Amino acid sequence: MLVGFVIILVVIIGMVPIIVEQTQTLIISIPKYIEMVRDYLDAYSDNAYMQVVIEYINNNLNTSKMSSEAVTIATSVAQGVASSLSATATILMTMPFVLFFLLKDASNFK
Repeated sequence: MLVGFVIILVVIIGMVPIIVEQTQTLIISIPKYIEMVRDYLDAYSDNAYMQVVIEYINNNLNTSKMSSEAVTIATSVAQGVASSLSATATILMTMPFVLFFLLKDASNFK
């Protein structure tokens, strides 16, 4: 049982850095995607509706600020998930031992 818990814990701990890295890469790539959308909108800028959309994007979206805030949020979320998984794994690993000793001594209390 302990070996199974250790294997599950190792798999979870091994996956967390990969997920964090991929999330950070996605967040860092967001400004590039926004720039691609801007280029697309510039190509079709002769449409009046597109001009309103382009003006909104230019006035309201600060890609560098969005990117830094997104990295901060993703890092804090990843840390929270990692600490939750660690706490859960600790509980799952210690619970069988605690239950064993409680159940072993239960016969003495009858």
